[in-house]
Amino acid sequence: MKAVILAGGKGERLRPMTCACPKPLVNFMDSTVLDGVLEMLARNGVDGAVVTSMFLPDMMEDFASAATVIPLECVREEMPLGTAGAVRNCSKYIDGTFIVVSGDCVTDINLSEAVKRHRSSGAEATVALIRQNCPTDFGVVCTDADGRITSFKEKPSWSEVDSPYCNAGIYIMEPSVLKLIPEGKSVDFSKDVFPLMLREKRALFGFPVQGYWCDIGDEQKYRTAHFDCLEGKCSLFSSGISANAVIGERVKILPPVYIGEGTVIEGESVIGSHTVIGRNCRIEGSIISGSVLWDGVEASGSDIRDSVICAGARLLQSSGVSAGCVIGEGCTVGRFALVGPGCRLWNGTVAEDEARIYADVRTPAVVAPVDASRLCRQSSARPEPEKILLLARAFAQERKRIAVTHDGGGLSQAVACLLMCGVSLSGAEGVSCDCGGMGQARYAVRLCEADGGIYVASDRNHIELILLDKRGCELTAGDMSALTRSMRSRVMPIAAGRIYTRSVKQKYFEYLINIAGGRAQGQRIALCGNDKAAEYAADALRKTGRNPIKAGNRDIGGVIRDEGCVFGAEIGPRFTLRGLYDQNGRRASYEQFIFIRARLGFYMGAGRAVIPRDCSPECLSMLRQFGIAERAGGNGAASVASESWAELEGGGPAAAAVMDAAVFILQLCRFLSGRRKYLSEFFEKLPRSFESVARCPNAEKGRVMEQLREKKLGVRVVPDDSLAVLRIYASALSEEYARELVFDAQAVIDETVRHGQS
Repeated sequence: MKAVILAGGKGERLRPMTCACPKPLVNFMDSTVLDGVLEMLARNGVDGAVVTSMFLPDMMEDFASAATVIPLECVREEMPLGTAGAVRNCSKYIDGTFIVVSGDCVTDINLSEAVKRHRSSGAEATVALIRQNCPTDFGVVCTDADGRITSFKEKPSWSEVDSPYCNAGIYIMEPSVLKLIPEGKSVDFSKDVFPLMLREKRALFGFPVQGYWCDIGDEQKYRTAHFDCLEGKCSLFSSGISANAVIGERVKILPPVYIGEGTVIEGESVIGSHTVIGRNCRIEGSIISGSVLWDGVEASGSDIRDSVICAGARLLQSSGVSAGCVIGEGCTVGRFALVGPGCRLWNGTVAEDEARIYADVRTPAVVAPVDASRLCRQSSARPEPEKILLLARAFAQERKRIAVTHDGGGLSQAVACLLMCGVSLSGAEGVSCDCGGMGQARYAVRLCEADGGIYVASDRNHIELILLDKRGCELTAGDMSALTRSMRSRVMPIAAGRIYTRSVKQKYFEYLINIAGGRAQGQRIALCGNDKAAEYAADALRKTGRNPIKAGNRDIGGVIRDEGCVFGAEIGPRFTLRGLYDQNGRRASYEQFIFIRARLGFYMGAGRAVIPRDCSPECLSMLRQFGIAERAGGNGAASVASESWAELEGGGPAAAAVMDAAVFILQLCRFLSGRRKYLSEFFEKLPRSFESVARCPNAEKGRVMEQLREKKLGVRVVPDDSLAVLRIYASALSEEYARELVFDAQAVIDETVRHGQS
């Protein structure tokens, strides 16, 4: 008797196990699923078989040529033909009663009685019937007292279940059935052929069979079939430890397990019950339970729970694989990396040290460890929800209340909702504030008495997350590093927090009006820079009675002169002032900007001004003439803002001006109006200055700075805190001479860097 084994499918639900092999050739108990099917057929008197193949047919042909249990031929499908069409495609190999069986089931069913009944009843087709606890996942079959099938119901609802028997996908047939199947077309037995036989009242019978049967349709059923075999439910496979497996003295094994040939298990490893480990694996100091490991897997100090690890995968020191995962062939899970529940890594994926994976990786990729700073600066239009939730949970872990604001974009609003969910899962209160600029977000943190805030900014569908402390200042590099460590921690309890909304925008406008000293009539201020930030600044200025003029793509200097603006301002994407222009349209130099900011701070009540370290002695001397005591701070706007807040013992308008462009502009309007002066008049006595940057790798900064000190070029050079550049500042009686000094310094830096890299 011959058999046809159906094996043409792609096995997509089992991916990535089936990425590199057909589903019937998937590893099973140190063998393959198809090996088990051939053994079952041999026990039932089958002396030859044909296997159909469409996905990776070369692999199936190689397997068929090497089969030893029974002779096996492979027939290719050029197109999907369905279960019946695939059998029709093998008709030249069929010369009598034959068996049809699925190649992706694990079964030891005894078909001898079914074959006898098939022949004695004169049936053209007999369907093997099995009992299932959940028949709604299968085709339910009804028979009469003689065993003749009366109806088929494919995957019925519970209200339609009227029989305990299901279609096992195993059929005993006569060649006459093949005449009912059109050649070269997609035809299915359950949907097409059997209903046709019922309509034509052909001899279609069903027969209950005994034995084990399991369809390995997905990862959970695949592992369940292994567990059943370990428990002795299927006679084809059994538990045990191979004779030449090496088990260390300190290893603990909790049966039932299967450990294949050549596998070495050492250290204080614990192999929990219902674990299958293939051949030539190397396990050291790991905890493995409820999992299936294919051949050649390496695990060192790893924790693997209820998962499938495919051939050649490497799990490095202290890595973890959560329940329901599938790690594809040749994957690497780095030290202290964690693969979250239910995740699948396609073949060849590399999870770097300390990486956290909470979603499928469907193409071979290198997954970097989660990093708070990098996540906040993501430039992708497709943000990763799992990582955003993780960031929010970690950020709110030790905070009681978090204020979340977004800039009004559709994507930023969706991300803000994700952040609120993450905050709530940490047990903290999440305050959803109305949309606005980053200045409003900083103010919202203080207004809501929150312990921190998150601002979601979007630009052309790109997302940036800005994390704020309880003062509204951006988190420092140290704070971000601590947040990254928290995100990488495996211990992050889930609690239920509270979410509510609060309107902030009107309060923020009232705050600005108070800063401005009341409403003004028609003061014109030119704005340029980041479009969205400039629009929010313009809206804020209108509320205080000013008349903002947006330069857009026009030259802001020309706009200032043509429109009669009192000054102009360039707004950065984080709502800080990035540039200042006087009434003549001339851009203020760096030191002129520092000077006016210090004067404003003093005017708004600050006793001391936080001056960046790179400020020139000439600028400091001018500030001292006005009685302003200075204190050196960092170079970046964020560090100056943070130190300004600390210096002013809780902040105020002077400190807020560093972080909020609208506050700065309104303070400057009030300052100039009170003195009845133009902005340019405050710069007359300051020396002319010029600044530029020069590229310099971080590794070369120390050597370049030493070279510059030796040459005494008359410029100030400050290494940037975050970028691979040096910032060059020069002051002189004329801007032209200052520019020449800067260019000379740039030439020295470039030459020194080239010489060091050669």
